[in-house]
Amino acid sequence: MVPGGRWLLAALSDGSVLCYDLEDPDMRSTVLTPPRDDPNGDLIYDVTVDIDQSNATLSFCMVNLPSDFIIQPVTGSLDLMIWLVNLRGHGSSAHLEAHFLHSFPAAEPNTAILSVSLSGDLLARLVFTSQFRSYIEVYDWRASTALMHRRTVIFPKRT
Repeated sequence: MVPGGRWLLAALSDGSVLCYDLEDPDMRSTVLTPPRDDPNGDLIYDVTVDIDQSNATLSFCMVNLPSDFIIQPVTGSLDLMIWLVNLRGHGSSAHLEAHFLHSFPAAEPNTAILSVSLSGDLLARLVFTSQFRSYIEVYDWRASTALMHRRTVIFPKRT
């Protein structure tokens, strides 16, 4: 549910994200992001949004996370995809429109991502390894490129 309560986002197993306008009496869905070209067919189980409070109309960044909590070798490319979503139109003609911004490899082999958080330019994710260890990666996703990621890795421990 997008803050404000009008829009519901639903991720499907083909990687697409559907959008429901809860003010629509017919409760029709529209495709917000297209299906992924993913040979693994992993379920996207998490959609995270970060609302742009400085914008006069609804605007937010959205991350969809492919995974199934099973730690297994990865074949092909699995990516966290970051989208910019904007409200277009008004009243009953209002709709959401998404534009692709960026992507990150979702996980290293033999790891799983348990959660993702997005705030401004920062993307944080909790990674769990097959050795039952966890760590947190924090990326400056806007400053990262395909060749170089600006990130910090945190290894939590109890004090």
